[in-house]
Amino acid sequence: MVKYLQIYQDMISQNQEVFEHFGILHNQYALEPKKYKAEFNLVGEQVMALVRRYEARLCSHSENSGFGKFSGGLAGKFWEKLEEDYPLIAEVGIK
Repeated sequence: MVKYLQIYQDMISQNQEVFEHFGILHNQYALEPKKYKAEFNLVGEQVMALVRRYEARLCSHSENSGFGKFSGGLAGKFWEKLEEDYPLIAEVGIK
């Protein structure tokens, strides 16, 4: 399995409750953004902290192994997968 997918799956499985709650909230926010904006941002901040932690883990592996020039591409693919599952994640924190 590709490394970014492995790290992504680890992130989801090790934080299953948080991502399940965020998934439900994400769907509610998609239907009624004004009603769910505050809660979406609150839970979204927790999710973004997890995402950054796992993204750093992914990129540190490539940087430490001498493949630092590829870490940007890995991070991009990691975020593509995240946005595939949660298309509105980029709206976390936007007022």
